[in-house]
Amino acid sequence: MKKNILLILIGVIAISITTKISAQTKPATLKGQFLNVTKDSLLFQIVFKGNSSKPLDITLNENKAFEIKQELKRPGFYVLTTMKGAYDLYLEPGKTTQFSMDVETTNPSKNVLGNSAFLIPNNPTLKFSGDLIKENTFINKHKTEELMDAYCFYQFVSKDKLNDATLYKEKVTKIYNEQLNVLNEFVTNNPGLHKDFVYLKQQFLEFKKVSMLSWYEMRTDHYFKQKTKNIPTDYYDFKDTYDYNNEFLFASNDAYTEFLAIESRDADWKKAVAKIDKMFTNQEFKNKFLTNLRFNFSEIEKPEAKALFEALKTKITNKEYLKKVEESYANSLLVAEGAPVPNFTYNDVNGKKVSLSDFKGKFVYIDFWATWCAPCKAEIPFLKKLEKKYHDKDIVFLSISSDQSISAWKKMVASEKLGGVQVNIEGDRTLMDFLSISGIPRFTLIDKEGKIVRASAPRPSQERELAILFAISSVNK
Repeated sequence: MKKNILLILIGVIAISITTKISAQTKPATLKGQFLNVTKDSLLFQIVFKGNSSKPLDITLNENKAFEIKQELKRPGFYVLTTMKGAYDLYLEPGKTTQFSMDVETTNPSKNVLGNSAFLIPNNPTLKFSGDLIKENTFINKHKTEELMDAYCFYQFVSKDKLNDATLYKEKVTKIYNEQLNVLNEFVTNNPGLHKDFVYLKQQFLEFKKVSMLSWYEMRTDHYFKQKTKNIPTDYYDFKDTYDYNNEFLFASNDAYTEFLAIESRDADWKKAVAKIDKMFTNQEFKNKFLTNLRFNFSEIEKPEAKALFEALKTKITNKEYLKKVEESYANSLLVAEGAPVPNFTYNDVNGKKVSLSDFKGKFVYIDFWATWCAPCKAEIPFLKKLEKKYHDKDIVFLSISSDQSISAWKKMVASEKLGGVQVNIEGDRTLMDFLSISGIPRFTLIDKEGKIVRASAPRPSQERELAILFAISSVNK
């Protein structure tokens, strides 16, 4: 059976605030060739962030290769995603980036943290040629952003129970400085690199660092089940040094937009709307982050969802954003309590097909997760405890992985001795789209007739809230 491999090139351009980068448009050329993969087993979709939001479909030629040209105003970092793993690419206007890779020998099992939760794709057959060999080889050898993101939260907060904001900030800063030193050493040893490459890497690291610092209080509150204490008065001083309305960064730096998203969020949607109004003077900024609130529709009660919808309609001025809000609201009505869930079928770790219809007559508690998701990993001990507690009840614990690397997923299922029923979507997002899932972990409870009890159910770690839901839903009987 042939498996489709979806490759998505997503731009994650990072630009220095103080550095002037040429705005002259020139074509950037990307050439790629894949070995040991038949032509019809590949599907390509290229998305250039900041240049065109419309996906560009790519077809391989008889040599299993492709070549595309895209007009770019500035250099940028992009991500090439396959079913076997994700790989970074660096493009410059007027330059050619070329690579070859043996898809079948991809080995996404490089363990960067001594923990199976964080497997960084490591493909020894990925080779670069063309104008930007050194840059592309470097960024694929040093997966610095992923390491910072994963290490800071899983290792320090979840695993080591680090409930000390000062120490956490020191360690995040230490990792950032180490990564910056690696970059600086590379630049020193490779004279002649384009200056923009350095600025791009520096700014992406900078905003990844401040995003990690900004996440601390919210995530530790979740892990420790209590309000984080002893936050130093100067902990958040770094926030005052950044411009919340930088149009250049907004259009090109996803670490910057991640930082803005963190700063503008609130569990209470009314407070979130007020924050967005206060933070942003640029209406397009407001449009984007107000639109993000549409993901709350499926997580709040119907009257509140309707009130939020009406509020967003009056504040969002961009027609495309407003259309997304309208579609999300309409879809949230479809996944309300009592709505039937379309039947789905996925393969388990042994290749056996598993369908929702197999569990008719039982409740189904679904965990949407992935091996690279640190918050997902933090839920594992609680999920195991939950499975043990309800092992003799009419409930199935179904874990649905969205991992693109099937081997990494199977390895973690085995190494962590995960229970319940383990399946992988293998690129089929139909169920996730139906439930409007934009981020993981996400948990959903389905009743014995295959109807929704709660589209966004409490996590296993939210023991009290989940126990109440199970009780009122008669899961305990």
